[in-house]
Amino acid sequence: MTESDASFEAAVTHYRENRADRAEAACREILARAPDHARALHLLGVIRGAADIQEGLRLIRQAMEAKPDYAEAHFNLAALLAAAGQPAEAARHYAEVGRLRPDDLVAHIRHGALLTAVGETDKAIEQYGRILVRWPDSVPALLALGTLYLSRGDAGTSIDLYRRAARLAPDSAEIAAGLGPGGVDPVMDPLGLEGVEEALHWGVVPAVALAAHRRRDP
Repeated sequence: MTESDASFEAAVTHYRENRADRAEAACREILARAPDHARALHLLGVIRGAADIQEGLRLIRQAMEAKPDYAEAHFNLAALLAAAGQPAEAARHYAEVGRLRPDDLVAHIRHGALLTAVGETDKAIEQYGRILVRWPDSVPALLALGTLYLSRGDAGTSIDLYRRAARLAPDSAEIAAGLGPGGVDPVMDPLGLEGVEEALHWGVVPAVALAAHRRRDP
């Protein structure tokens, strides 16, 4: 392990233990020795982005210049872009995460949420359809797709999707309330999820999609 690698591991430990100032200092020390250290640039971008989105974007983009296929950098760049009100570009970076790391269900779902947010309904439906081929028991994908079909006036398909979600999460009061008495009425409230916290985690609900994108640890 090189000196920079050892210093970076220390920086990550500081960050995960909520010592952001010490993590930032460690990253800056690494970058003074190795200006193109992609992981240090990325972590510094995550730290600085919490206070200054534009600075965070600049640093994470630098990390991606040094390491173009850096999946976590694409993920966190997407999160910052969404927070900065640039959902279309954010969606492209979540798509890139999905290409680099096909098993990243969160990235796939957030990609769908942002396609929905920018009005790309056909692409969003295709995206959630692909998710459900691979993860047929994904409740967030079922709910998001159900909401999209409802917005198109296809109540029958919407109800079927919400019923599938309800079977997978039978104790969800929100899903039950959305289906209505006897589980027959279409869901009119897109917040019909297993609690608002899950909606925020997955980034499913279009109205709150931009607020849903929380950053990840490096």
